[in-house]
Amino acid sequence: MISGLTGSGKTVMMTRLLWLAYRKGMTIRANYKLYFPFKPISMTEMLKFKIDNCAIGLDEGYRYVDSHHHSRLTTLLSYFVNQSRKRKVHFITNSQRAINVHPQIRDLAHIRIFCEGLGPNPDRPTHLRYTFFERASGRISQVTYATAKLQRAFALYEPDEVYDIISGLKEQRKLKQWVRSL
Repeated sequence: MISGLTGSGKTVMMTRLLWLAYRKGMTIRANYKLYFPFKPISMTEMLKFKIDNCAIGLDEGYRYVDSHHHSRLTTLLSYFVNQSRKRKVHFITNSQRAINVHPQIRDLAHIRIFCEGLGPNPDRPTHLRYTFFERASGRISQVTYATAKLQRAFALYEPDEVYDIISGLKEQRKLKQWVRSL
């Protein structure tokens, strides 16, 4: 789980993690456009457990698992995330505020990453600082990158193109009917 203010490097870090997973031979699924091989993620595939052995990146994932809304959908998604280790799925999401992600999902994060943009202009940071917290060990580590050094990472994704993972009215109706039937 990655959190931080706008422009603090959340999507850059998630893309970097997905890129590393791709380099290790994993299939990549994401809800935003990547400039390396990936397949757009579908909520239906996740909820029907048709996804395994991959890395999933949900940019602004709170839109799907909002902490202010509890539903069967949230319960099913938390079950999917909880089963991700057994299914060999690396689930990565980001949000400006971790508190916006539903606690059932947030509490399952093995590693939390907090991002900060540093520099005189908050809209155009000169450096990005990442603080990693490992839940199991309690270990905390930090790394800071000059924004200029991250240009290769910025080139791996399209920041303005996000896919709606519950695409189309027909699929939304089908998904709602299927969730209600459980």
